[in-house]
Amino acid sequence: MPRVRCCSSCPHAERAATRDVLRAQALPQLREWITRAISADETWRLAPHQRYRELADGHLTHRDEM
Repeated sequence: MPRVRCCSSCPHAERAATRDVLRAQALPQLREWITRAISADETWRLAPHQRYRELADGHLTHRDEM
């Protein structure tokens, strides 16, 4: 399951900016990943997957682990 880290103590403006980045970047990427996963072969689908996202200085990065 994809994960996004943001601490609950972030200032309100920072949380709002984080939501904007997640909506603009992370959600479309997640949709694309799910679409590919649906059509993936059985071996890929049965393997465990983790996708990590981190937002730092306004830049969203991600990495996958299998």
